[in-house]
Amino acid sequence: MAITDSENKQPEIVPTYRYPTPTPDVRRLPRVVARFAHNLARAELVAKVMIDLKRQGLTPEVVAGHCGWGETLFVKEIWPEAKLIIYGEYFYRTRGSDYDFDPEFHKSNMGARLGT
Repeated sequence: MAITDSENKQPEIVPTYRYPTPTPDVRRLPRVVARFAHNLARAELVAKVMIDLKRQGLTPEVVAGHCGWGETLFVKEIWPEAKLIIYGEYFYRTRGSDYDFDPEFHKSNMGARLGT
């Protein structure tokens, strides 16, 4: 089975549970905090799906997920006995990555790169 964002357009090849796309109000937050707030909102929405599945009797032995968007944050809180496999696709940094590939938007100092 899979749990995914409602905007994911990939074909469903296994039973799929969708959560709404998070829309936290991050206008007053620094950019570096805003991304975390968005990921935390996503983690909370996924946790609600997992809690519902647990109430229905689901107790997975293994959960695999991507850690980059927050979706796996509460897995061990809900299913503490499950083995958790994290797909660490990419570890972000502010230089030399897909974050700063376009020279037009290059940030020359640490404060600018962190969004402060």
